[in-house]
Amino acid sequence: MIELATIIAGLAATDTGLKTVKTGAGTIKAIQDLLRGKSDGSEVDVTALKELIQDLRDDNLTHREALQEAREKLLEIKRTAESSDAAEEKRNLYRVRDFEAGGTVMQLRNPDETGSYPSTVCYVCFEKEEVYLPMEKFETYFVCRNCNRTFEFAREDPAPTDYDFDPRSGINNTTGY
Repeated sequence: MIELATIIAGLAATDTGLKTVKTGAGTIKAIQDLLRGKSDGSEVDVTALKELIQDLRDDNLTHREALQEAREKLLEIKRTAESSDAAEEKRNLYRVRDFEAGGTVMQLRNPDETGSYPSTVCYVCFEKEEVYLPMEKFETYFVCRNCNRTFEFAREDPAPTDYDFDPRSGINNTTGY
């Protein structure tokens, strides 16, 4: 979300630039007034003219700095808005999936044929940190690769096999190691 302070800073920098332009316009008018009365061949106060020109240069520099600051703030606002839009778009790809066994995960609404997005992600990491790591799937549960939480999706006993391997501990219960 775009912070109000960032918007205010961008507007303040723009306002400073506009004030500097007004000051510069006043300096140009003073130069014109100084030269206007001297068309009859009388001497121009060169020192006053040099001071006004220097003031104009200073105002121009201040104007450029203010415009650069305003540009940077506006670019920051633009990047924040684009980032927020991209995050919202990515969040909308997923839906909450509650399993009867009690687990809750985030699953893609539609299959991703590009492989850019994991099909199932941790609900907790998704909500807190917007982490989109694929979950590891076992026979009756998912495990988050980020926070190591488990999410059961079935409570059925797995079909008997010729070995009983516990993926959490890495122990084969048939042999004991």
